[in-house]
Amino acid sequence: MRLLAKSIIIISMLATAPAEGYIIGKAFEAMGRNPEISDSLFTKMIIGVAMAESTAIYAWLHFLSFKNAKTVLILLVVVVKIYLFHNIVW
Repeated sequence: MRLLAKSIIIISMLATAPAEGYIIGKAFEAMGRNPEISDSLFTKMIIGVAMAESTAIYAWLHFLSFKNAKTVLILLVVVVKIYLFHNIVW
């Protein structure tokens, strides 16, 4: 159970890098098509990247402190956050 949970944490940490790249790429595409909204779009892009990065940071912290069943529940929260963020952004 412990190794399975740690492997899920590693997958969640690795999944944030493509998500951040996708967010930034699509934001720059939109800025190229419509330069007038680049200021507001840049702010929203930074918030989206921060949300994706926070998922990796939470997963990393729980990977380091994985000791009891409470961490498994927190891990499930991280996985749900990734799923919801994936559906909102993509």
